[in-house]
Parts: sequence; C-alpha cells; structure tokens
Amino acid sequence: MALDAEPEMSFLGPIDDYILGNAPLDDVVHRLTHWATQLNPPPDGGEFGSLWDLWSDFNQVAQRAPEKQDRLVELLLAIKNLPHVLKPDDERLTCWGGRFWEDLPIFGPNMRESWNFFDPEDTEPHRDLIRKNWIHLNAFVARITDAQVSDFDLYAIWELREALEHPVDSTTNVRVQAAAQWIFFAGLRLYQSEKIFEHGPLVGDPARGGPLFIGERGFTKERWMFWKQRFEALSTDPQLSDDARRVADEALQAIITVENKFTI
Repeated sequence: MALDAEPEMSFLGPIDDYILGNAPLDDVVHRLTHWATQLNPPPDGGEFGSLWDLWSDFNQVAQRAPEKQDRLVELLLAIKNLPHVLKPDDERLTCWGGRFWEDLPIFGPNMRESWNFFDPEDTEPHRDLIRKNWIHLNAFVARITDAQVSDFDLYAIWELREALEHPVDSTTNVRVQAAAQWIFFAGLRLYQSEKIFEHGPLVGDPARGGPLFIGERGFTKERWMFWKQRFEALSTDPQLSDDARRVADEALQAIITVENKFTI
C-alpha cells in the first residue's frame, strides 16, 4: 500500500510550529496527518513512505530539542486519538497491520531501527553530539512509555541492562546517563511493573539479565534493588566522568523518591 504524502510536505515544520507554540494543536495534527484521508491506494504494495518519515522526524526533534519533549508527547497522543481512517471500501486503513491512527502504525518498527547505539571512537568529531542524542532519545521513549502512547518497556530493560548489569567499560559514561532517563521519566511505572517477558527458541531472550545480574526476565523488586545499588556504586566510581557520576546520583535520588511514595 503506497502511503507517500505529497513530495512538498514537510513534517519538521509543523512539529516545530507546535513545540514552539506557533500553531494550535488541532492545526498541526491536521497538517501532519491529512494526507492519510486523501489516499486512493492501489490494491497491492508494501510501501510506507512518508509515514516512516513522520516518525523519524519526531525522533529527530526529540533529540535536538529535549526540553520540548513533553510537547511532542502531547502531539503524538493527539494523533493517536484521531478518528479511524477508512478506505473507499469502508475497510480500516492499515499499514503493517497497524490501524490509522490509534496504533500509530510502524511507529514501533521505526523506533526499533533507531535503537542501535554504538559509542563513537575518541576520534569521531561528533562524538559528544551522538552521545547526547542517545541520552535524549532514551528520555523521549521513556516519556512515551509512561504516557502510554506506546509500550516500550522492553527498551527500558535493554538500556538499564547495558548500563548497570555489565562491568564498567568505555561505554558506561553514556550508558548510565541514558539509563537514568528511564528512572527520571518512567520510574514509577517501572517500579510498579511486574511484567515478565517470554524467552525461548522462537522469541529469543530479550529481557535477560546482564553478566552481573541473575534473576527473572522482566521487572521485579529484586532487579529494581539491583539497579538502585548499581546507581549508588556508580555515583562514586572514579572510572566514570563527573557528569556520569552526577547523573547516577540523581537517578539514585529519583529511585528513593519513587520508593518513598509507597512507604509513607
């Protein structure tokens, strides 16, 4: 199904207009999505064109304007709550099985493709920017998950595992700051979750522990306490940068704040 918008359409412009307060929500939502109601798709094909670009532009803005991520979440929620889109035969318009717009079709696959971080070498001229973008993307996905726009709980485990369930190495400085975003923006959700993930030949072992943690594959109080202990240890670890130690301590304090909500 061809889902290409008009070639001249820009998604970054409308998104920026909303996060900067230059246009009302309803107007921006229409500018981002109206093309889907004007499609006359052929019976076959698997292209998704501008739909993929739409979600990529959200990720791009989230990384360059992290202070506006709450506005991006508002915008995604508004898109998610749009009325159903019907084809000429009155069937629901879908892409890869996702319904317009309630499923935010291919938003998940798009995010999965963005979720491939490799810490740059010291010689990479844009190393600091690449690292900051990874931290900001984690913050954005944590906000999305906490607001129930889309479920990326497993992504929290992936980043917390890389940061806290492995011995300190050259990536820990950035990993611990990225993992902390999940505590800052979705900590209460993670603390309350009891979700356990399947594992086996057909699904792999996505929620497994790292080499420093052996336990249930998912969210448990045991794993939460392990993460807490690791943030505390890393907050004073001389192998880490000042920024990484500071953020680890902030994550520790955020964990304590979450726990206190259930002990008062």
